[in-house]
Amino acid sequence: MIIKIIFLPIGRGVIIVRIGIVTITNNGPNYGNQLQNFAVLKFLEEIGISNSETLYNVEGAEYWCSFAHKIKNYVYVILKKGDYKKRLKELRFDSFGRKYLRYTKPIKGNVPVKLVEKYDFFVCGSDQIWNPTFSCNNRHLSYTFLGFAPENKRISFAASIGISKISDQYIDEFVKGVRGFKNISVREHEGADLIKELTGREATVLLDPTMLIDKEEWSKIMKKPKGLPEKYILCYFLGNISAQRKKELDSISQIHNLGIVYLNTDDSNEFQSVGPREFLYMLAHADLICTDSFHGSAFSINFQVPFIVYDREDRAEKMNSRLNTLLKKFELENRKRENIELKNALDIDYSKSQKVLLNERNIAKDFLTSAFQNERR
Repeated sequence: MIIKIIFLPIGRGVIIVRIGIVTITNNGPNYGNQLQNFAVLKFLEEIGISNSETLYNVEGAEYWCSFAHKIKNYVYVILKKGDYKKRLKELRFDSFGRKYLRYTKPIKGNVPVKLVEKYDFFVCGSDQIWNPTFSCNNRHLSYTFLGFAPENKRISFAASIGISKISDQYIDEFVKGVRGFKNISVREHEGADLIKELTGREATVLLDPTMLIDKEEWSKIMKKPKGLPEKYILCYFLGNISAQRKKELDSISQIHNLGIVYLNTDDSNEFQSVGPREFLYMLAHADLICTDSFHGSAFSINFQVPFIVYDREDRAEKMNSRLNTLLKKFELENRKRENIELKNALDIDYSKSQKVLLNERNIAKDFLTSAFQNERR
């Protein structure tokens, strides 16, 4: 792996800045997770830092990340045996991670001292790395709070807590972790409020990193999946799709004379194996996106594709809060299903939201640049 070294001016003179990124890398094939991780690396490049790597923590997912599992996946795919489409998806995620996320060698247990000494800073984020209820976090909150690194090397970048309350069993460790940072940024206002309540510290609220990268940059890694029609409605739901909702989606298809492409459901068999690159292409080239997903909505806004936001049918309240915050920030609350006449679903005005997007990107750049400078003093 060749990493271009960028010299970043900080204070007097010029120094080489090496960044180690701590995020969730043991969560299986998850589009939002991998694309957030890519976006953090890419955004660091935009402020002049290309000498960064992602710490490849495989604890709890050793078999999924193992060479033996990959070989088994290849065999199933070649022979088209059993659940080979699911396994092909895993291989595409693995390929994406190794090509674009600049993984270190696999880490299990404590971070090696030589890695701690190698990097000038550690950046934790994005994703729900501070959510103690995640099985990949709750055993090692000290890791996601960068407890292995000196405090002057710790920066949080759009870290997400994902819950509105920390249970008693995690409060002490959570508070200790937050207080180890001089520069704190989170992804949700709810998270900033929680940090303020528990520690008295202020946290800057930043956009999800996937929105900090523009469409032109994302298009460089997109890949068109086989069998994708030229004109289509992309239906990307993380929750269940009731018979009533499916009937409405069919109605939208008929009104606008567009085919339907399902992703991430039982009806998405043809596209069951798409990886992150194909996922991006399908979002960017859709005529309309129907979704209950935060990232489905975020990429719709970023790519300026018409979209309809549905409530998630199985566990709506917590997830909808995050979506409502996104829509309010970009003045697109009229994209919620209850506010849309289906005949007008393709009509959307992105002029205001694009101004917000550019401003939020500048806020994120200012935060990171300032954080690196502050820690160097």
